[in-house]
Amino acid sequence: MATLPARSASPTAHRAEGQARRAADSPIVDRIARVGFAARGTTYLLLGWVALQLGLGHHPGAAASQKGAFEELAHQPDGPALLALVAVGLAAYAIFRFVDAAIGYGSEDGAKKIAKRVGAAGRGIAYAVLTYAAVSVITHHATSAGSGSGSQLMSHGWGRWLVGAIGIGLLIGGAALVWSGVSRRFEQHLKLAEMGDRTRRVVEILGVVGTAARGVVFALLGWFFVDAALTYDPAKARGLDQSFRELLQHPGGRAITVAIAVGLIVFGTYSWCEAKWRRTGKEGSLRSGRVTTGR
Repeated sequence: MATLPARSASPTAHRAEGQARRAADSPIVDRIARVGFAARGTTYLLLGWVALQLGLGHHPGAAASQKGAFEELAHQPDGPALLALVAVGLAAYAIFRFVDAAIGYGSEDGAKKIAKRVGAAGRGIAYAVLTYAAVSVITHHATSAGSGSGSQLMSHGWGRWLVGAIGIGLLIGGAALVWSGVSRRFEQHLKLAEMGDRTRRVVEILGVVGTAARGVVFALLGWFFVDAALTYDPAKARGLDQSFRELLQHPGGRAITVAIAVGLIVFGTYSWCEAKWRRTGKEGSLRSGRVTTGR
């Protein structure tokens, strides 16, 4: 029996896919991404500042968490207006990641593409939650978004396993970030050729220190979550602020907290560098229905 040839996708489907990719790889999405990186940088600068005050024993009024950082900004002159801009930027970053999750990483194949799209979706969700936290602070609505505590999850029968899985994920993600910083893997995402020699050296230092510090924070959170799951103690499934305060109770904890806080400030500065020199993959320009991507 003769086999029928495989039916190819219809011209309409090809046109729709092409239009979607052109929209995703356009300068508009590139600009959205850069606004998002700047907002992420601002968030980490604020978080690092609050954590630094905590480490120096100044007892900041805001919690050392993303939500606490938003509250700290909101209390400053013109703070609500500035926080509104940060919220817009965080929403832009979430959109950028959701676009990648939907139709990004076209140059990858198979499982690697799926893994990267899933990772992009996770980042998009995380920053959508942060956007909601920022808006809630502006509108004075009570919310736990951005606090990062897993104690409520432990109240459910399956919560212990979920908290443990989250903790392991944070530990792995933190280790990966530390390795990315130390090995300078982040450089593959930067337009190094557009920097002068001195600027490049400064950006490299900011990237190494900041990315590694961010990884340490993730690992710190992960350890408390795993410890909570192992001991079945919901109080140990701490948020970021509680983790910092617990760290302060240990010998050398104050110095470690200050070092991490400085590292977060460095990462915030590096994120602003990414806003200018990040290779987003969306730098294409639309010309006669074709996309040319600047690299």
